[in-house]
Amino acid sequence: MRPKIPQGDDFLAQVVPAIMASKAYQENGVIILWWDESEEDGMAADKQDDFSHTIPEIIISKRARQNEHGAPYASTVNLTHSSDLRTMEEIFHLTPLLLDAANGPDLSDLFQAGAIPGDKVNNGK
Repeated sequence: MRPKIPQGDDFLAQVVPAIMASKAYQENGVIILWWDESEEDGMAADKQDDFSHTIPEIIISKRARQNEHGAPYASTVNLTHSSDLRTMEEIFHLTPLLLDAANGPDLSDLFQAGAIPGDKVNNGK
């Protein structure tokens, strides 16, 4: 089975500019793109639910960390899908934090200081 990368690229080429043009995005919105590590794509050596590898996560925001030395910022913090959940819960002031979101870091390392409420990494808490 051939990966459907061109199909995904075409979708993002249409949807990302539309979101970026929206009022919600213009008023400190964010686009978060991430891949699910448990999906098989038919490529050699697929391991469903193998958590021993990293997955890409792309943050598109005016408040994202700036490039470093001409390259996109790459966090050294061990982030998981629970980090995304924790971040959304912090932004919307939801408590208690659900499941593993209570145990891991939020995405604040990927943003400028103060962009995430309760930001422990960039606010020095």
